Amino acid sequence: MAKLSLFHLSYVLQRFAQYSAIAVLATMPLNSIAAINSYSQNFETLNASDPSALANDGWSVAGTVFDQNNQFKFFYGLFFAPNNNAQFSALASGAAGASQGSQYLSVLSDYQCCGPFDGHTNGVDIVESSVLREYVIDASDAGKTFRFSYDASTPNGINYGGSTAGAYMRTIDPSNGFIETNLVYRESTDLGQGAGGWETRFIQLTVDASLVGQLLHVGFNNVSSNYGATEVYYDNIEFAAVPLPGGAWLFVSAIAALAQSSLRRKQAR
Repeated sequence: MAKLSLFHLSYVLQRFAQYSAIAVLATMPLNSIAAINSYSQNFETLNASDPSALANDGWSVAGTVFDQNNQFKFFYGLFFAPNNNAQFSALASGAAGASQGSQYLSVLSDYQCCGPFDGHTNGVDIVESSVLREYVIDASDAGKTFRFSYDASTPNGINYGGSTAGAYMRTIDPSNGFIETNLVYRESTDLGQGAGGWETRFIQLTVDASLVGQLLHVGFNNVSSNYGATEVYYDNIEFAAVPLPGGAWLFVSAIAALAQSSLRRKQAR
């Protein structure tokens, strides 16, 4: 669970830099999405030869480097997500199952961080890499439960060793030092491998009124050192509010009817 504490520190430092210096802002583009809009992606229509394919689809990346004792060294990001096979994220093919079409998202470490004396290059630093979508929670989102579902598999023959990888949803409060206010996480390194290893999984989070104005991050993360294996495949992503059960809608309708009846009585007096 060490990576969860790394999450918090990295984004506190990132946001301080973004909001304190225009020069830094100019080098840290964001893909923030106002309000929480539903998102669906099977990656089939994205151009695998376009280095901006994932960025244009709303994905961002961020990295944080810690020393071998988990002491913070530096943060870099948020950047638009790349589409290549050495940094963070890429469109990939060749290991799809029956329900995955031909293309899927490959999430991996930033193996090009950072050198010559930092990151994977020195063999002991810990590199945290995140591939994410960022939303700004508004009043219309309050009271809703949002579900992040995805298919996932791992490469044939992979051995993660001490690396970790998984999917997450979390909220961050920019008005209170960018503290993490919620985190839901599910590990992915326990998945099967190759075309036969695909599973459908989900995580979900309920947004209450106290979170209005905060940031919601939805995506995938890994933590590794010394060029450790981290790659996980993801596909058929669905992100949306979970519909209320029929009984709940009846309850809401009844409350609304009572409120209207009360208002009419008041107006008749």
